[in-house]
Amino acid sequence: MLKVGRYTAALVLIVVGGALLIDKLADTRLTPGLAEWWPVLFIMLGLEYIWCNKRQSQDGRPQRLDLGGIIFSVMIAAIVIVSVQVPGIWKGLEGFKGLGGTNIASIVEAFSDGKKFDKELTEIPVTADIAQVRLVNTNGNMTIKPGDVERMEISLTVYVNTENEDDAAKVAEASRLEHSVAGDTLEIRTVPREYGSQLLGKRRPRMDLVITVPAGFRAAWDVELTNGHIEASKLLSSSFAAKAVNGEISVKELSGTVELRATNGQVKAENTEGQLSLHLSNGSLEVSGHRGSAKLNAMNAETVIARHSGDIDMEMINGSIWVDGELGKVRTQSVSASVQIAASRISGDWDIGSEHGKINLTLPADGNYTVEGEGGFGSIQSNLPLTVAKKSITGSMGEGTYRVYAHTKGALQIQSAN
Repeated sequence: MLKVGRYTAALVLIVVGGALLIDKLADTRLTPGLAEWWPVLFIMLGLEYIWCNKRQSQDGRPQRLDLGGIIFSVMIAAIVIVSVQVPGIWKGLEGFKGLGGTNIASIVEAFSDGKKFDKELTEIPVTADIAQVRLVNTNGNMTIKPGDVERMEISLTVYVNTENEDDAAKVAEASRLEHSVAGDTLEIRTVPREYGSQLLGKRRPRMDLVITVPAGFRAAWDVELTNGHIEASKLLSSSFAAKAVNGEISVKELSGTVELRATNGQVKAENTEGQLSLHLSNGSLEVSGHRGSAKLNAMNAETVIARHSGDIDMEMINGSIWVDGELGKVRTQSVSASVQIAASRISGDWDIGSEHGKINLTLPADGNYTVEGEGGFGSIQSNLPLTVAKKSITGSMGEGTYRVYAHTKGALQIQSAN
């Protein structure tokens, strides 16, 4: 008799035992993360079932599920994982939709606390000759803000995720901050001390920075981070650019040209003014109270733009788009995202497109615009005095100054805001 599942059960025990051994020899934390990979158990069982079916067709032996062996191995694995679980070790990985090619150990390091070491405060003179600040960090959080200081002040906190206190202290001591001036550019860079096993990949400590600049200091900012959070508020700047691979970028009360880029995570802009540009692969985009033009580009994202005043240009593949405010020119292009836009005032032409998603527009009844809508397989509905056909909707409101063009193969709804 062929017992389906015994090889899967054995492999589960081998993997858990191997992870325990590696954790012991290399001072890693692989075992707690095994619980995140539970779907692989079903894949292995399915592959073994296919293999046993082929063997059965050859020798004619009956097959039976080795339920007892599977339950036993899963229970042993669960007991081991729970017994060595370190609370919060995977904090920060929740909600990530992709790792952007980044080493898993680096992301764990960036969001876990570990042992904390406060480094000496760094003071940097900033003169009128400095027109640009470049800030580079690998793992950690960075906060940039103005304050009642005469020089730029940088507080550095290092977190080392290892059990040995002496080893952690050595890593923290060797991790440092470097800064230099070349021309009109001040560059600030963290230099982390790598630690851990060469076999499984070196890790870098989390290095949190709080940068306080004089209230009257004005410069263009270029901030780069691999894993962690970037926060900036109330800076006097002609431009602010920030890039992160995994994490969150959040800015408040900035003006000028603001460009934020992230691969996986969340991008937020609140009460900004000027030219705003947001780019994201996976996660969420939030814009509130922006005055000026906004350009957004995303692959898979939940997008909310609230209390907007100005133009919007947006391209997205999947997700959702929600917009409200006093809107000028608006263009949205999407493959399957649902689009919901509510305008209290229209002062520009619109081109709203979603290949397969639903479009819902809320327009002012006292506005001046012409509506042209094209639908597909979904229904077309409106409570405005417009002409609705099976696959189209047309009509004018007021003087018909601006064009509102919407096109989708899904459902299309145009309703009054009043």
